[in-house]
Amino acid sequence: MAEKKLDYLEMNPGVYLIETSFGKVHGMKPGVSAYQDKDFEYVGRIHKGEVKFVVGADLSSEIPVRGDYDYGYTLEGPAQRLFTVEDALDKRNADENRTFCYIKPGSRLLFVGDGRKNYHLYVRCFPQGKDERGSRWLVLYAVEA
Repeated sequence: MAEKKLDYLEMNPGVYLIETSFGKVHGMKPGVSAYQDKDFEYVGRIHKGEVKFVVGADLSSEIPVRGDYDYGYTLEGPAQRLFTVEDALDKRNADENRTFCYIKPGSRLLFVGDGRKNYHLYVRCFPQGKDERGSRWLVLYAVEA
């Protein structure tokens, strides 16, 4: 299935995946997670290197936002093998099969999976409010599509 082309002059509010190493922007489809809260989904290929999640029609607000403490990513299940967070404090919880990655201003989320495969990504942003702008934490789950 072909990915819908983005119209950069009339962007819809929402969450976007940016492959910063490759310069590609992907819209993410809103959905409902297994936990019955809002999530955003993307299906397709991802190039190796840095990726970011941004929110807003101007793509200017990165999530999670950067702060002094308690900001970051949770990599759940297979996402722990597909992504890594550079320059972060990682705490693995084997019982829950997830890694908590506490970030600081210079931290970077990197895709380290196979760029030739398609993946199904699910992200949840916390805290959840009117929109995702200002979210302190991003939960990422990814599997091969």
